[in-house]
Amino acid sequence: MMKISIIGTGKMALGIVQVFLNERNNITVVGRSKESCSKFKSTLFDTLKFKAKLSDEKIIQIMSNCIVSHDLNIINGSDIVIEAIIEDFSEKIKILKNIEMLVDIKSIIATNTSSISINKLSEKIEYKKRFLGIHFFNPVPLMGLIEIVKSDFTDDTTLETVKNLITDINKIGIITKDTPGFIVNRILIPMINDAIILLETKVADAENIDLAMKLGANFPIGPLALSDFIGNDIVLNILDNMFEQSNNDRFKSSNLLKNMVNSGLLGKKVKKGFYNY
Repeated sequence: MMKISIIGTGKMALGIVQVFLNERNNITVVGRSKESCSKFKSTLFDTLKFKAKLSDEKIIQIMSNCIVSHDLNIINGSDIVIEAIIEDFSEKIKILKNIEMLVDIKSIIATNTSSISINKLSEKIEYKKRFLGIHFFNPVPLMGLIEIVKSDFTDDTTLETVKNLITDINKIGIITKDTPGFIVNRILIPMINDAIILLETKVADAENIDLAMKLGANFPIGPLALSDFIGNDIVLNILDNMFEQSNNDRFKSSNLLKNMVNSGLLGKKVKKGFYNY
């Protein structure tokens, strides 16, 4: 069995655990507190029962291979550790350094990030060859793609091991160099920002901007509705990270997006954004 450790108990961590949780893997999940761990276990059970439609017996069976704790020491002996905490550079560095002290030199350490530079993170840790980015997309169980982001130091063995791991969970892993936004967000997020600028400059209203892209570009969802789904604060964070890394005006966020985030209009998760939910 492979031991896979996930650091974090948020939405992304929950999705990552779901796709790796089977009879072939031992899963350990590390949260910040007893309360967050207890909530995570309850949410995981409900998700497997009501969304994945598994029986109580099957859930109990596969969850027997999953340990959830607020004690980071349980990651000892992991084959791979996936950090999936908030998108904050300093917080990621702090936890990555702690992970390094607890796992074997051969263990792979990965960060789940949508826009933070893997090279910059690598500069702060010791074992650079076994470190890389694994960008899961939300919702993790439904999305077929995972970006495998290599730094200038990531070795081929690490890349091959992670590519195989992703294939085992029936996902497609695409290897990309470290660049602002990687592949998907490099294309997607500036497009969303352009749509917001069209709204800001009163070229058209939100409904018609989204309708234009759905009917004219065959998008399954319009860019403004997609921003609401992702979270307008997350879109802003990705833009800011890409702009900081590149100083390219293409990634400069619109004033409307900044104002919306400052006003708490974060999208679907708070029921208000470009649309009301």
